[in-house]
Amino acid sequence: MRKKVVIILSIMVILFFIISIIGGASKYWKQEITAEQGVLDLTDYNVESNEMIVLNGEWQFYKGQFLDPASAVNTSNSGYIDVPASWDERYPSLKEDVEVGTYRLVIQLPEDGNYGIRVNMIRNASNVFINGVEANEQGKVSTESTEYQYRQGKYEAYGQSDNKEMEIMIHVANYQHPNGGIIKPIIFGNEEQIELLADRNKMMEGFVLSGFVLLAIIAFSNFIQQNKSRHELYFALSSLLLAVYIAAGGNEKLIYLLFPNLSNSNLLSIQLPSAILFTLFFLLFIYSLFRKYANLYIVKVLVILLILQVVYHAVPIRIFEVVPFITLESGLVYFVILISLPYLYFIFILFKAFRDRAEGIEYLMLVVTSLICYAIALSLDLLFGIHVDQLTIFSLFFMGLGFSFYISYRRRLIFEKLDRLSLDLLTQEQLKEESLFKTSKELDRPIDDIIQSSTILMKGESGPLKMQQQELVYDVKNNADKLAQLLENFRNAMGDKEQLTIKIEPLHLKVINEMVDDMSLHVNNSVEVVIENRLAMDSPLVMANENSLKQVILQLLENAIENTESGKIVVENKVINQMMHLSVEDTGKGIQEKYIPYVFDTFFQIPEAQKTTSSGMGLGLTITKNFVTLMHGEIWVESSSAKGTRITFTLPIAETNQEGEWLTQEKEMAKKGSEEVSLSEQTEKEAIDAKVILIADSDPDHFLHLSFILSQSGYRVIAAHKGADMDGFLKRESIHLAVIDIKMPDISSLALINTIRQEYNQVELPILLLSPFILKTDKSSLLQAGVNDFMRKPVAENELLPKIQSLFAVQDAVEQSITNELKAYHAQITPHFLFNTLNTIIALSYKDGDKSREALSYLSIYFRAKLNYQKQQSLVPLDDEIELVQAYLAIEKLRFGDRLTIHYNIDEQAQILIPSMTIQPLVENAIQHGLFAKPIDEPTFSLSIKEEEDVIVIRVEDNGVGIPKEKQEQLLRGESQRFGFKNPFAKLTLIKNATFELESEEGKGTRIWIRLKRNG
Repeated sequence: MRKKVVIILSIMVILFFIISIIGGASKYWKQEITAEQGVLDLTDYNVESNEMIVLNGEWQFYKGQFLDPASAVNTSNSGYIDVPASWDERYPSLKEDVEVGTYRLVIQLPEDGNYGIRVNMIRNASNVFINGVEANEQGKVSTESTEYQYRQGKYEAYGQSDNKEMEIMIHVANYQHPNGGIIKPIIFGNEEQIELLADRNKMMEGFVLSGFVLLAIIAFSNFIQQNKSRHELYFALSSLLLAVYIAAGGNEKLIYLLFPNLSNSNLLSIQLPSAILFTLFFLLFIYSLFRKYANLYIVKVLVILLILQVVYHAVPIRIFEVVPFITLESGLVYFVILISLPYLYFIFILFKAFRDRAEGIEYLMLVVTSLICYAIALSLDLLFGIHVDQLTIFSLFFMGLGFSFYISYRRRLIFEKLDRLSLDLLTQEQLKEESLFKTSKELDRPIDDIIQSSTILMKGESGPLKMQQQELVYDVKNNADKLAQLLENFRNAMGDKEQLTIKIEPLHLKVINEMVDDMSLHVNNSVEVVIENRLAMDSPLVMANENSLKQVILQLLENAIENTESGKIVVENKVINQMMHLSVEDTGKGIQEKYIPYVFDTFFQIPEAQKTTSSGMGLGLTITKNFVTLMHGEIWVESSSAKGTRITFTLPIAETNQEGEWLTQEKEMAKKGSEEVSLSEQTEKEAIDAKVILIADSDPDHFLHLSFILSQSGYRVIAAHKGADMDGFLKRESIHLAVIDIKMPDISSLALINTIRQEYNQVELPILLLSPFILKTDKSSLLQAGVNDFMRKPVAENELLPKIQSLFAVQDAVEQSITNELKAYHAQITPHFLFNTLNTIIALSYKDGDKSREALSYLSIYFRAKLNYQKQQSLVPLDDEIELVQAYLAIEKLRFGDRLTIHYNIDEQAQILIPSMTIQPLVENAIQHGLFAKPIDEPTFSLSIKEEEDVIVIRVEDNGVGIPKEKQEQLLRGESQRFGFKNPFAKLTLIKNATFELESEEGKGTRIWIRLKRNG
């Protein structure tokens, strides 16, 4: 239906155009009353009627002269000329001179009065006199080309009749322009009628012009708001340029209202380029909408031609004014032909789009139809002077109507799409929330199973694990805990009512004051940010949930710290209208105004922040808002980009002064702490042989509380109230667990943890970190530094003991795993060594009986002194390992005799425990595979053991065949299949502070260094 209406309108425009061209304007050319021999008889004219008369017919014409309007008229030199018509046949020359002439008409009227005429077109300069008085002029008439000035546009002239007659005399001049003279009818009527006609035409043209300006504003606004769509920009520019063209090139030349003295050259410099630029941007507009129907090469060629035309016509000096053989007429023909090419291409593109039923094509068909009609009418006017006055306005009106229809249609399409998308998004959002809730519920059980299973594995309840296995299981449990916390945060953010049911009670702001102070101390020591605590402790109680309130403050402080590189963060409160207002204000990066409405939305993250920070999932502020809402408060954000952010939330004031449970619990804790002093002293003495726990806590009361709990559970407790005290305890005592307060007076917790981890790994000395809060940004760095677990202060006994027991279970399981692994390696090496030794003795028995007996003696020493003992031991003194090595080398010396040279450099004072069968396999490997794998000159083996600054250095060296680089890399990666190298290397990796180095060069030999650091 829509297409049919638009097609009908397009057909109507075409029919109206044809009728107007052929006969629609005939009233201007043919009417019953016409002038004859310079006289027009209007004695029967009804002055009171609104009918206007066109002054067509025979006018007196004086060729080549300007009559003096004040002198008597000499009719001897006159002739007659038809008006309207071109006078070109009277001036057949090449227009090298200015063509001049005088038109004269006498009008006989029924009565005297004030009358007027409306001049539609006189080419190209004219001066009107009525009854001998100059009434108006357009341009400057002159017989000299230097003084002559032409000017376009319609104008009016008014005068008073005399003795019921009105003489109209018009001086006309034309220079180098076709179709000179009075080209279009002159309209006559009383003064009011002419004024009304002029005003009506100006108003109509102004209305059309304003319509196109409005369309340009709407399109440009859409361009800015809709991701910079190019077709919107082209549409805006084409509409604006068309408005400029109407002002400069329309019938009424409305530009003269703003610039009354604008010359015709400057007018053309605005008029023609604006028409060409309109065509250019309209071409780009059509191309951007219907790209698949257009040829880019043709579009580029047309764009270049149009740009060249713009440059040419924008220059005020015309080429026909300086080049004699190029006339204005030929220039106009060239202009019309060239500008018609894009319109023909418009028709071609739109025809193809219309054939394929492209969206909105019918509206643009109306626009293009009107535009083509306007272009043709304008061409007829420029080239042939055919009067098409109302046709141009009519065409522009329908062009604007088509544009309006098209804009409305596209707006409707966009809104329909938006409605569909909104409905789809709402549906998807609902499905997403349901799916996520179900998924989170389904994930709870497997995550709990992972946590429980990993805890059982870490405790060794299903058998001991190797150290690497233990570390992997620890990572699994740690990641499972993170997933569990993430699911909890997600449900809090999504508003799960079951999860967000909280107990609200009267609370004092002291519950958050201490947390803010602790965070102030922590932040002030680590970043260039100062936290100012301005919470008033004399404030009334508020109705809130303690844990939820702490989480809200913590989240707001974390956000402020994360977004403030330097400056300050202020936490303050005030009472307004019986509501407590608490705010966190920072001097950080701030938030752009466009993002503020979305900061509390689930998963929302500011794009700029995602690029510069490792932010989370966008749940923190959503959870914060949900908690504030559950506590019957409100929360809002005030921010300015690059200036900072202030987040404020409200809580109801409690109606009672009852202090709540927090004060009762605090008093009970203080009473209990005083009782713990004597108890902890007694239990510490009784726990000398128990597991030793080192507590680093700057708060004496909290230390007593911890000491009491741990002593009663059978642990031995050592106190370190300063970070500097810990180093001495770690060197003097065998510590099994370190419990560290995050707020130490003389050292940061991170530095203290790094110091411990330089000596002990996470299994040897677990670290339990205590804090009233843990920043998200800190937790990751603390875990990487080596913290095993966290607990919130003040600790509860029912939470503390299970964590400690779990950490000790992990520690015991790893120690048992290392012992079992060393025994397993020993079980592999012993048969291997016996097999090689017996083969040596058998070989000697064939050659030398005395040497074989000597070898058996050394072997008996091995069995008697080592074998039975090592069944129960995985670590042995270094002296025992040296004795074993010497027995083996003695057997090999008996076998090879003078061919083998052995050097010893052993410091007898060097004492340390070493995994059994560590050095002997390396020695055997050097003898068998290094020295005697291939014949070499003077095979030599050296064994050196010495002590250097609490480090035992063992060096095994031979001058044998060496090891290729690729093989060395395989050995150090643990990929060797030789027991003689693989087992010692694997065992040493299980020993704390042990290093293994290999250096070898093919054809020159191999050196192995083993370094064992003493444990203070």
